[in-house]
Amino acid sequence: MLPDLLEEARALRAHIKAERAAIHRDQGYEMLGDTVMRSRRFWTISTATIAPLYATEDYAAVLARLDADFFGPAPVPRHFAKPYRPRSHHQVRTLITESALYSCIGGPDTMRDQLTHLYDEISSGTEGLAILPYNAILPPFPGNLLILDDAVILDTLTGPHVFASAIDVALYTDHAVRAHAAAATGVDAQTIVHNALGHVAVAERTFAPLAAQTDYGDDARAGPRVVDPHCTD
Repeated sequence: MLPDLLEEARALRAHIKAERAAIHRDQGYEMLGDTVMRSRRFWTISTATIAPLYATEDYAAVLARLDADFFGPAPVPRHFAKPYRPRSHHQVRTLITESALYSCIGGPDTMRDQLTHLYDEISSGTEGLAILPYNAILPPFPGNLLILDDAVILDTLTGPHVFASAIDVALYTDHAVRAHAAAATGVDAQTIVHNALGHVAVAERTFAPLAAQTDYGDDARAGPRVVDPHCTD
């Protein structure tokens, strides 16, 4: 049973890699750079990980490596790549869901640095940066989003999906406006991030005994690798 499931998983990964290449060839995503540059609006919604604009170098490197290792190199820039960085003419808004603060990427040290960096950004009064708390009564977003004047880019496992109809842009924009109205800023946002930092400290203490539970992999000479179920590195 397990070998069959593993074979299905390998086939699915190969399919996803092929889909990424097809999307690149058939839909000409090189044009997205022009769409981003023409737009005045540059609103990002991050639901699973910290928004790229506020990611530390280590945090971003771990995400890029995980993505490439599992699915293969993306043939087109994701919305967090250089062509998708905001420019001086953009009206920037960044909404990060509280749940994203608890996705342990790269281990406790990386998360501590990342959350501290985010806390400092909020403390400095960065305009347009907000945290959507767990208790916000809103329909969930389908994933990480970049909302522009004329398009909405949804980040998915197979690459970016673009919604360019006026009705789609209007609906996503309205949802984003409602979410920002319900989001925490200033001291309230700092408190949410501070609580997440506390979770990192608790997780470190709680799972320290796991250092005794090791996985030597295929080569015992390489030494032990600590198994931590809460963190991905």
